[in-house]
Amino acid sequence: MNNNKQMTPTTYLIIGFAAMSLLIVGIIVLFYKVNDNNAKQASDPKQTTYTDPGSGETVVTTDGKSPETYGVNPDTPIYLGFTNLLDVGLSDDQVRNVKAAFLDFAVQNKPKEKITEISITVASIRQTVDPDVGSTYSFDLTMNRKTRYHAVVSSNDITSISLSLSLEGQTTPIFTSIKGS
Repeated sequence: MNNNKQMTPTTYLIIGFAAMSLLIVGIIVLFYKVNDNNAKQASDPKQTTYTDPGSGETVVTTDGKSPETYGVNPDTPIYLGFTNLLDVGLSDDQVRNVKAAFLDFAVQNKPKEKITEISITVASIRQTVDPDVGSTYSFDLTMNRKTRYHAVVSSNDITSISLSLSLEGQTTPIFTSIKGS
């Protein structure tokens, strides 16, 4: 009895077909794994966080992405610390009007420098109440993380405001605005 099995051409064909099938399956699996890693990297772009020293709020920026501006004036800056004005007595309408006044300043200032961020130094917010005149709120703020200003907001009803803005350390206003009824 002869234990030498001879391989026939059909056997070689079957072995070649099996090896080729395994190779193709391996290439397909590798292709999908590489594409899945690329998709994960594309869907998880790098994010940078910044904690604003004045307001204590955190700003997250995503590489390759810009803020959603649909339905919003593209000149509208990010307002940091403005909700703290509610805590000292301004109404929601008044805070909205303060933001509108700052937007007017941003638009007016745009030829010089686009204002993208306005941050109130929360610790500097002061309120003065005069029964004859109304309330006055003063605070320091920073625009674009570098230029420092001092703002005074006056109100004598629950919607309108008057904003006076000066450079830090100066008393002469560089911008004034009245908003509301």
